[in-house]
Amino acid sequence: MRDPEVSALFGLHCNTGRKVGEIALSYGQAYAASETFDIEIIGKMSHGAAPQGGIDAVLVAAQVVTALHHIVSREIDPVHPAVLTLGTIAGGQARNILAERVRLEGICRATDPEVLHRLRQKVIRTAEGVASGLGAKALVSFDAGYTALINNDAMTDLVKRSAEKLLGRHAVYINKEPNMGVEDMAYFLEEIPGCFFFLGVTNEEKGITAHLHNGAFTIDEEALIIGTAIQCENIVSFLSGRAL
Repeated sequence: MRDPEVSALFGLHCNTGRKVGEIALSYGQAYAASETFDIEIIGKMSHGAAPQGGIDAVLVAAQVVTALHHIVSREIDPVHPAVLTLGTIAGGQARNILAERVRLEGICRATDPEVLHRLRQKVIRTAEGVASGLGAKALVSFDAGYTALINNDAMTDLVKRSAEKLLGRHAVYINKEPNMGVEDMAYFLEEIPGCFFFLGVTNEEKGITAHLHNGAFTIDEEALIIGTAIQCENIVSFLSGRAL
């Protein structure tokens, strides 16, 4: 974004919570920040007929999963949004063998960086403590995820005017809270002022109602025309100096 220099950014994302012909906007923070984590539970293999000779990593992993899901509900201030998700679990070799290793993969999300930091520390403490208490070991590693997505107010105003001009004021909605998802547009918006907005894509009359990120998802393709028109209006408006 330096050669050539970029002056403004406008992006959009499908929104299944809005009908085609509608958009939603967020002033300030639009998406949460996140960190991903991996947990490897290390036990001791043994025949299932002699469990006393091993340490069942599957059983330990199950206890770790349960304990981790208490963190947000009992250790994070409920006025600060936070989400902890464990999306994959894999381990074991056969139905009659106590597993030696189980791997968990998850993600933490929060709107406040300090809350995200606390989540990380609590995940490490909980996984290691539960595993140790059951005679196993937990190896926990975190990777930086996404930074929070922050829209520029002036650019958000510009998009709002563009959408109202093309769709009418009744079709433009303002989000009161940030989305707990994450989005790589956040990194671009840390460098360049801009706005990332939400394009309605559902149409109940056509049976287009599925949520994002599942196999039934599709859009009313009329939304493509609307999204393109809004982006063109954004560019014309910005280049005409109407972002100020």
